[in-house]
Amino acid sequence: MDYLYICNTGSDSVSKVCLKDLKETKINIKRQSELVGPHGICPWKSYVIVANNYNDTISILDITEDKEVANYYIGSHCNDLKVFKEYAYVLCGESNTLVIFDLISRKVIRELPCGNMPHSIDICKNSGIAAVANMEGHEISIIDCNKNEVIKTINLFESYPTKVIFSEDGENIIVCESNMGIDRNGRINILAINQGKSVATVETGRCPVDMSVDFKKNLGFVSNFSEGTISILDLKHMEEIKRVYLGGTPRGILQHKKFLYVGDNYNNVLIKYDIYKGNKNAITIDKEPNGMALV
Repeated sequence: MDYLYICNTGSDSVSKVCLKDLKETKINIKRQSELVGPHGICPWKSYVIVANNYNDTISILDITEDKEVANYYIGSHCNDLKVFKEYAYVLCGESNTLVIFDLISRKVIRELPCGNMPHSIDICKNSGIAAVANMEGHEISIIDCNKNEVIKTINLFESYPTKVIFSEDGENIIVCESNMGIDRNGRINILAINQGKSVATVETGRCPVDMSVDFKKNLGFVSNFSEGTISILDLKHMEEIKRVYLGGTPRGILQHKKFLYVGDNYNNVLIKYDIYKGNKNAITIDKEPNGMALV
């Protein structure tokens, strides 16, 4: 059975939603004396690991028991993370670093410099190459996770990148450029890693912040935060097929089979949208749904 795990940044909880019936189980990671702020999330073995914005930690949740089993200090303002081999690569947005945490020995083993406000990370499992979207630095850091070193920086022009995903072959990265605070639409930008430059772009709505990709059908799905819509993109021909109004402020987005799952950050709901029929339903979850992971 498939479950969707959702970080609820404003309520210090993670929602576990069964995709068969949309029933929710709430996993609290609250602290009495401080805010936690779960923001990014990644599966690992029989766990999910959560990057916490406000108390600078990661939480390890046991998905068989639906509870937090460990919490570790990482660094200032943890935004996102991915696991490669037995290591968690965690982005710290205020210190502008990538912190490498050994999940076996449970300790930090190294820190690497990133650009200003690293916000999203993806790792190609075949090559061990990571890409980091530095939101306020307007650049992408390319990192060799086999050697744990920065090998390249790809500069963008005032685009405020918020999300990065590797292509299936690992040769390109798909970047969500939000143009946050600028009076123009965002776009999806395909960057060739070896060339270090853009090879194709497609316009989206205002302030896109997250995306999901169906590689089999060459479709991209983008949440346009400031206009209450999602963009459905043809990534082969690099064009927007349609823009769907959902309302609120769509934040996290994840495609699974024929459905999109979208977290409305303002109304605190999870929307299930049928890509082909166009119908939708929703359930109420906790405050400020953000990062999502499918397990």
